[in-house]
Amino acid sequence: MTYSRISRLFILLLLVAMADLPRAQTSPNLAQSPKSSSPGGVTASSASPFEGDLRTIAGIGYVAPKGWSVREGGGVVVMTGPVPQQYQPCLLVIDPNVKPVGDMATELEGIVDGSFGPRFGPYHGETGADLKAGQYQGVSVAGWPYVDLLGQLGKSNFHVRSLLARFNDRAVAVMGLFNAVDCLGSYYVRDNDTFLMLFHSLRLPGFGGTSPDLAKQLLGPWQSVTSNAGVRVTYAANGHFDDGAVKANYYVSGSGLIYDVASHFVGDGTYRVDGDRLTMTGHGGSRTMLVSVVRRPRCDRPGEYDEILRRVEPTDNQVWGFARTGYYVMTYNRTQ
Repeated sequence: MTYSRISRLFILLLLVAMADLPRAQTSPNLAQSPKSSSPGGVTASSASPFEGDLRTIAGIGYVAPKGWSVREGGGVVVMTGPVPQQYQPCLLVIDPNVKPVGDMATELEGIVDGSFGPRFGPYHGETGADLKAGQYQGVSVAGWPYVDLLGQLGKSNFHVRSLLARFNDRAVAVMGLFNAVDCLGSYYVRDNDTFLMLFHSLRLPGFGGTSPDLAKQLLGPWQSVTSNAGVRVTYAANGHFDDGAVKANYYVSGSGLIYDVASHFVGDGTYRVDGDRLTMTGHGGSRTMLVSVVRRPRCDRPGEYDEILRRVEPTDNQVWGFARTGYYVMTYNRTQ
């Protein structure tokens, strides 16, 4: 990123709250149009899970998060989140004019540093960890490769969730700057539903189809565990799944005794994969979510990776807990 690109990004960030910059180009509402098209060969599929209009910049399509204000200028898009002033900045930036150079994670680190580093400090991993060691690598259901980073800026309280996707001879960077829990979603660090919804809405020129690879990657067992809860789900090739979960709660009674209360459930049903949408149907009804499978380098075994299944339900942002539709988590690790 050149100095002029950095300068105009900073100017846009400084002016976004006070200037009437032109809004991004929009096409008909995706929820109402069975086949919405936009310039640059970007086509949105029918029955879209996104609320809002398909906007475009430099031929790249995206759907802004619900309730976010959108400004375009200097060749980039800046979206401001609907959080109280004391929790600003809460920003999402789309830069569609990145030139692919070398390693994707290294390039993305440099883009974030060039955009926010001069003001807030260098981009680095949490608690001094290597930023690129925690990268997520993936290929979208449309076929374009991407890398996903999360880190802190200097010694400030500001963090950046970032993504770089490459297509043809171009690349696009998406950056989420935040310093509050509720800026990018209901979860503090990696699995921000707002950021992932924006990721799933991206439409890149030349990649209008869908790959069957996601359905194949989904097969097999996955699990997610915390200190007091765990869930496991297995997807079979015949279109059936089974899942189970357990959760333990501790509370102190009036007499000072500590009680351990555990709850659990076991279920099964059928599932269907349509592009990056997974529909699971069980005894409690059906629910549809957006899914992606990424890999993360293993620090303990150089050259090896963990597979991670990410699920986002547009209508339910719960992370842990028993919801009406079942036990809901956002990410699973692959198990043997």
